Amino acid sequence: MTELEDRLERFETLTAECELIAKLATDSSKREFYLKLAEHYYQLARETRAAVATSVRPEGGCNPILTFETHPLRA
Repeated sequence: MTELEDRLERFETLTAECELIAKLATDSSKREFYLKLAEHYYQLARETRAAVATSVRPEGGCNPILTFETHPLRA
């Protein structure tokens, strides 16, 4: 796994964790904070995914586009 792929996995994990915390939060200000933080990590994941998709592996092949299922809170 490349550094970009590692970073993508981390951003996706952080997105899911923040969305879960927001879902469980009883305080509305904390819920909003974690939803905004999740959105930020989601955007970073999108940008990183695009970079991974366009990067060239040492063997000369391109990376496939990695998918990221959106959390139900995004719907």
